[in-house]
Amino acid sequence: MKRQGIVLLLLVLLKSSFVFSQIKEGKVDFNVSYPNSELPKESLSMLPNHTVIWFKNDQSRFDMKMAMGMNMSTIIDNKNMVILMDILGKKTAIKKQMVDLAKNANSNPNKSKVTLTSEVKDIAGYHCKKAIINTEDGELDIWFTNEINGNNSWNESFKGVKGFPMEFNMKTGQMEMHLIAEKVYTEKVEDSLFIVPNDYVFLSDSETKAMFDVFK
Repeated sequence: MKRQGIVLLLLVLLKSSFVFSQIKEGKVDFNVSYPNSELPKESLSMLPNHTVIWFKNDQSRFDMKMAMGMNMSTIIDNKNMVILMDILGKKTAIKKQMVDLAKNANSNPNKSKVTLTSEVKDIAGYHCKKAIINTEDGELDIWFTNEINGNNSWNESFKGVKGFPMEFNMKTGQMEMHLIAEKVYTEKVEDSLFIVPNDYVFLSDSETKAMFDVFK
């Protein structure tokens, strides 16, 4: 798979919707694997095996570092979502308003359906409950905790889950990602993590559309 295709897959995963409960500031380290993914080994080797989610009050940041100098981050608060892309030193950003994302999600006839179950288990020392999410891409399991208070607006499929995701799958096309929390750090988070650096150039709506069209 071409590098552009992998970038597109991650963009699709990050395009959507984090709301965090008792711990209000810190970070979570996740292990990332790719079960049931119909990708060649060469392509899988370029994908990240680790990611970090930072959270503070109503803000969150989702970081992914890939091979060959490609880094992606998503910064979210109650009003906006910004996707940062650093591809071989070329730094661009896409900004979306949360109200617009919510309108698009609500207008989708194939909206996700969340079913809570009675199953529980501990993940990274936190009590978690299981929910099943039915999406247009199939059925996904998510384990979440109410002991962490954050903002899970980065994935629209999690909208009906009232807690912080600790283990979950995200799927698009040939790629399925499995993320599970390894360690939770209850530490001070610098405000600068939620500010877009000056060296990133924001893409217009037309430029964003053109970029996605090229990757199709």
